[in-house]
Amino acid sequence: MMPDDRRNSGSEVRSIAYSPDGNTIATADEYVRLWNAITGRYLRTLASGTSVSSVAFSPDGKIVAGGGNGTYDEEDSGAVYLWNLQTGKLIRKMTNLNSYVSSVTFSPVGNILAGASSDIWLRSTKNLSLLQKSKP
Repeated sequence: MMPDDRRNSGSEVRSIAYSPDGNTIATADEYVRLWNAITGRYLRTLASGTSVSSVAFSPDGKIVAGGGNGTYDEEDSGAVYLWNLQTGKLIRKMTNLNSYVSSVTFSPVGNILAGASSDIWLRSTKNLSLLQKSKP
């Protein structure tokens, strides 16, 4: 079932992801919103304080990652966020990256978060420390 669009911010959805168990859909349309994948019912919005345009679930389905702008004022300032799916609480964030984060995804094991911006990077999900970086 499609998510109920009455909660949409009016911005286009830029990213969508299914949870590994297939029960939850996450959308990114400036905000990260969670939906029941069976009924389409809105569940919650994950707070970041900035614009998020990419979303991904960890392989175990416990963490939702988002990437986007670090601030609403500066398009060049990138940010990455990790939320606990069950509680909706922000568990890690990294702002003031060198550029807007256009895409995020988890490694198959879930211990590494890959992201794309003006460069491609790999970060540890434990503390978001940089593991590797290269130009695209």
